Amino acid sequence: MDFGEWEGSNFSAISKHDAESLKKWRQDPLNNAPTGGETLREFSSRISEFFDILIEKHQKEKIIVVTHGGVIKVWLSELFNMPVDKFWQIEVQNTSMSKVKIYDGDPIFSLLNAVPHLELEGA
Repeated sequence: MDFGEWEGSNFSAISKHDAESLKKWRQDPLNNAPTGGETLREFSSRISEFFDILIEKHQKEKIIVVTHGGVIKVWLSELFNMPVDKFWQIEVQNTSMSKVKIYDGDPIFSLLNAVPHLELEGA
């Protein structure tokens, strides 16, 4: 997500120099953007468009997408038919793997937020 002028800052710092925008964003991130950034609705639309193009271009192929957790959570919320502003309720651990098969436009989830490679670390 494009956090604009907030990029790289924490909420404490943002609340000191952009408190009103932060308040609006926290109340309704779907329709309020960080200063100079994008709304959650715009971010979700951008992610959805990306995956639509990717799936269309690579039908019947296996592909791997490596990206940030926010991208994965927004796309999963769409696939689960959840309101995008509830994407915070999906946990995506760092380096986790999720596997989604798309058949006739419908998602089939066979792996979600798996970290078996991390479990091998202590073996």
